[in-house]
Amino acid sequence: MNSKFQDLVFTLMMIPAMVIWMVLYNTALSPQGLSGVSVRTAAEVIELCVAALVVEFPLLSPAAHRLAFRIIDRTDCPARYRPAVVGLCMVSMMCPYMSFMAMLLLGRFSAGNWYLTWGAMLAVNYPMALCWQIFAAGPESSFCAGEAARLARKRGLTGPENAGGHLPLPGQSGRRARP
Repeated sequence: MNSKFQDLVFTLMMIPAMVIWMVLYNTALSPQGLSGVSVRTAAEVIELCVAALVVEFPLLSPAAHRLAFRIIDRTDCPARYRPAVVGLCMVSMMCPYMSFMAMLLLGRFSAGNWYLTWGAMLAVNYPMALCWQIFAAGPESSFCAGEAARLARKRGLTGPENAGGHLPLPGQSGRRARP
């Protein structure tokens, strides 16, 4: 079972990995191609990362996990398939939200046919987001989050006194004083 610390590290790594890739993917599909990358593109990445972080960790991640484990049985399903099912549920929840946020941020919202624009963006983004989540960003972020948790445990930054993986305040060692 992952600690809250490991989940947070995973989220903080996964969001930029997904957002940067999807922004570059959409930019490459635009008429200008990757020559259209600019300072504004970097600003879009930051705005979309914030928009994702606001809903992903507190709302959508728990909902995606609940949905995934309603689809599969945690005990009967082989461990190698669980990340793919969770990733499928996560992308199925995040992609509609992020496509809508990108539509708003990029100024592609028009009152009369916003749902057509949103649907078109979703149809283009969903397959790429799912593949990127399951085959690249998900495994790499999971590995790095696991390594971060392992290093934190090794250095004594997690444990009973740091329940939930909270890091100690400056000046604290994160270890209990011996009596």
